[in-house]
Amino acid sequence: MKKCDFDKIEKYMLAYCGESVHDQQHIYRVLFHALEINRQEGGDRDVVIAACLLHDIAREDQRMNGTIDHAQLGAERALAWLHENGFDTDFAKRVADCIRCHRYRGNNVPRTTEAKILYDADKIDAAGLIGIARTLEYKGLLGQPIYTVQDGKVTDGTGGAASFFTEYRYKLQKVYDKMLTDTGRAIAERYRAEAEDFYDRLLGDLRTLYADGERRLNDSLTE
Repeated sequence: MKKCDFDKIEKYMLAYCGESVHDQQHIYRVLFHALEINRQEGGDRDVVIAACLLHDIAREDQRMNGTIDHAQLGAERALAWLHENGFDTDFAKRVADCIRCHRYRGNNVPRTTEAKILYDADKIDAAGLIGIARTLEYKGLLGQPIYTVQDGKVTDGTGGAASFFTEYRYKLQKVYDKMLTDTGRAIAERYRAEAEDFYDRLLGDLRTLYADGERRLNDSLTE
């Protein structure tokens, strides 16, 4: 890709960057992972670069209106903008297809190599410690807790109200098995152990704290 084209797409992307969990640094991390996957898996590098830069340009729209699918709107917006700015029609369609298919909870299955690369690169940024850090930040923005307590015991995230622990159990823990390329899977696996260790240690420490704390508190109270 010519640097002038990259700069043009990057400038457009920056105008749509919103909250910090999906900020421009998220975009660059996804791009850098995608370039590593592309080096091993092949595919059109220019399509991969453009798709990575533009994949979250409708994320803020979805945040403001939960009925919007940012992948679908982002694909439509990217297609129109690429057309309007002189990019090849086939190129624009392929980029839009990648964006349409990148969402973890979406129903569009990535079928092209480029779409699989974007999908994997985006999921890798939800893996390991960076995935945990982003999730904690996002839950804070939503006003949701790190964990919940039922009957005096810290829950493990398999039930109860939304929290970091529920997001870990229902998304972060499963992201490693969702990869579509061998390279993406290998990269994600490098981060699995550190995320599992963080969750296990945090849950264990909290459960010990609550069990010991409740016992000491009860011993301190009199009728």
